[in-house]
Amino acid sequence: MATEVSYKNYTIRIEPYDKHCSRYCFVVIDPEGREVKHVQAGGDTEAMAQENAEKMIDFEYAYSEER
Repeated sequence: MATEVSYKNYTIRIEPYDKHCSRYCFVVIDPEGREVKHVQAGGDTEAMAQENAEKMIDFEYAYSEER
């Protein structure tokens, strides 16, 4: 069963996925509803997967501000 959380206008969908040395995967969906990233090795816990997704979003924000 997937969990969805919002972070900086993005949606993070976290799902159990017991492969690739990880227990959770995540999908990052932009404010327009487009899937921008799917990470199969999201983390060992749901909280870790969410934290990793948030770091990815923070990186994208920082990168876009540098341009």
